[in-house]
Amino acid sequence: LDIKWELVFLKPMKTTLDPQLRWFQIRILHRLIPTNRFLYLRKLVNSLVCTFCGTEEETAIHMFWECIYAQRLWAGILSWLQSECTHCDNLSFSVSFIIFGTKPHCRTDKVLDLLILLAKLHIFKNKLQNNIPSIVSYKNVVKHRYNIERYSNMVAGTLNRFISDWLPYLPLLNSVSLYSQHPSVCVCVCVCLCVCV
Repeated sequence: LDIKWELVFLKPMKTTLDPQLRWFQIRILHRLIPTNRFLYLRKLVNSLVCTFCGTEEETAIHMFWECIYAQRLWAGILSWLQSECTHCDNLSFSVSFIIFGTKPHCRTDKVLDLLILLAKLHIFKNKLQNNIPSIVSYKNVVKHRYNIERYSNMVAGTLNRFISDWLPYLPLLNSVSLYSQHPSVCVCVCVCLCVCV
């Protein structure tokens, strides 16, 4: 596998202004994500099996790609992208694409990179909460993140560029009713957004 490491490490910086998301991807690249295997080797948990499937050793590659529940999420994301975005018709995911953000003969844009990064964070947060990641909750994460990124870019004076980047993906956002599954979360987030704005 021919990986251009400089591009891999620069990609999080070009993908989002959010330091949490940037740091999360850097931790993945440096193999510092606290998977059950990582924690087991440090004697912090009693088992190294996957939080989701409970059958395989939980490494970063397993958690983010190989686990059946991760695969279901990626299949749902791929289906969502292909049904709503015409430029994603030939898109396919692979382990290197998901973990490193690169794939031979494939160019991505900032929004697709952000969507993949958000999916990994979604998987990880669900692991911490002992929940199975779902496409429904992921869609809500994307819509919420869009609003945060839009506001951040407005403050940074780069709103026009942001709108241009997101234009091909707007059908995704229009297909999601924000927080329709979790009204209590909606109230919490709406209050936070009102305070920030």
